[in-house]
Amino acid sequence: MRDYVTGQLESLGYHVLVAANADAALEIVKRGTAFDLLFTDIVMPGSMNGRQLAETLMAGRPALRVLFTSGYSDGVLPAQQGRGGHGIPLLTKPYRRGELARMLRRCLDLQVDFQGDPVPQPYSVQPDLERFLRENPPAKT
Repeated sequence: MRDYVTGQLESLGYHVLVAANADAALEIVKRGTAFDLLFTDIVMPGSMNGRQLAETLMAGRPALRVLFTSGYSDGVLPAQQGRGGHGIPLLTKPYRRGELARMLRRCLDLQVDFQGDPVPQPYSVQPDLERFLRENPPAKT
């Protein structure tokens, strides 16, 4: 399954660092390897599960973006997941490539401050302005 998901992620243009379990993931982090998102199954072999891995990493890096996946979604995540004001998304198995792509973008596009809190984004009128100008072209003189 890990190889299949790795292939899907790479086909979407992402560079993937693969870890067989939490201990291997912690070794990657300890080496100082840069990464933008932790995508982890909640249920996995080793000394800790995916939720515990995320909590461990977020303790030292509160702004870390995390996407969980699981085939067992009932009760695996607490109602409030410890992140100031927003929870960590869960991609329930089975999922399609398009769902994976959307959830990844949702996680990566969310701007957070150094404490992990969402940063409010100003409303941009540019798309509305462009649509208005297309629908109402200037009169030719």
